[in-house]
Order: sequence, then structure tokens, then C-alpha cells
Amino acid sequence: VKEGQRVISTFGNSPMGYAFPAAIGAAFARPGKQIICIDGDGGFQPNIQELQTVAHYKLPLKIFILNNRSMGIIKQFQDAYFGGRYHASAPEGDYTMPDFQAIARAYGIDAMTVDKQEGMQKAIQSALAHEGPILVNVLIDTAQKLNPKLEFGRPLEDMCPYLSDEEFYANLLVKPVPRMKEQRGWQQAE
Repeated sequence: VKEGQRVISTFGNSPMGYAFPAAIGAAFARPGKQIICIDGDGGFQPNIQELQTVAHYKLPLKIFILNNRSMGIIKQFQDAYFGGRYHASAPEGDYTMPDFQAIARAYGIDAMTVDKQEGMQKAIQSALAHEGPILVNVLIDTAQKLNPKLEFGRPLEDMCPYLSDEEFYANLLVKPVPRMKEQRGWQQAE
């Protein structure tokens, strides 16, 4: 984050449907500022109809959907805690995605899909320079894991993959919740 920029996030809490309406609110609160929405394919859908709000008010949002064509964090949770028994989260569990580019265009919003790593920088630059709203459907690897990731029962500051005790304690500004020895084999700092 550079000086003068703000990041609005729920960090490790992952409420589906938060990023897009938060970006719309930021666009109303900060007219004339560049607002970038980064959302997941599953998290975008609960409020997909708000593309009409963006179109109606001509909010110049830059919407990037990181599309792994699955409910990635749910799939990752099902891998970690349910032995990969997928339900409504992955192509293996009968999960499908809509064509976000076509949907954005149906609302009168320019859109593009990017699926090649080498074209990513050009697509980002093009979207950021675009006049008005634009949706960029970024196709990412379906096996991509979310990292860092908050794991069940862990404090927000201690996400997986875990830092060494030395690096963890050296980078905290406040006293942390003690690490649990029984999980991940960490030793308590004295």
C-alpha cells in the first residue's frame, strides 16, 4: 500500500459478498478517486445485481474477479477438514460459474477476460486506464490455494503458512495470543 492509498478489507474473515458492495460504498464516499475491487468468483455472486448500481451511477470501479472456477476457500476447507469430499464448491462437486464478462456487458459495463500470465500486466494497465467502470475476469489456476490463510481456531495474526517463532514475534506491534504447542509443532516463546 502506497502513501495516500487505503485498503478496505475484512482480512481473514472471508464474508462472501463483502468486497463489491464495499467498493460501491467507497466510490460514493470518495468521488473522483480510483476504486479497485478485488473479489473472488464466489464472493462476487451474492451481489452481482449491483452491477446495475455501478452502471446507473456510472461509478468508475475497476472490478477484478479472481476466478478459479470454484469456491476456492470452501474447497480448500473441504480438502483440509473433510478429506476432499466436495459439495457445491468445485467442478468435482458439480459447481459451475457464469460468464462474468457477458454478465457485465449485459449491464452495459465494459469487461474482459484474462487467462494468460504473460498478458496480465497489460490487462491490469488497460483496466486501470479505462474511462468508467470495467470488470476484469481473471482466470487463475483451479488448484490455487489461498495463502496466507486463517485456519480454524487460530488468531488472525497467525495465519498459515506459519512464520518461524523468531519472525512472528519480531514483527508484532502488540502482544499476540500465545501460539498453541499442540498445533503445527510450534514452541512457545519464553
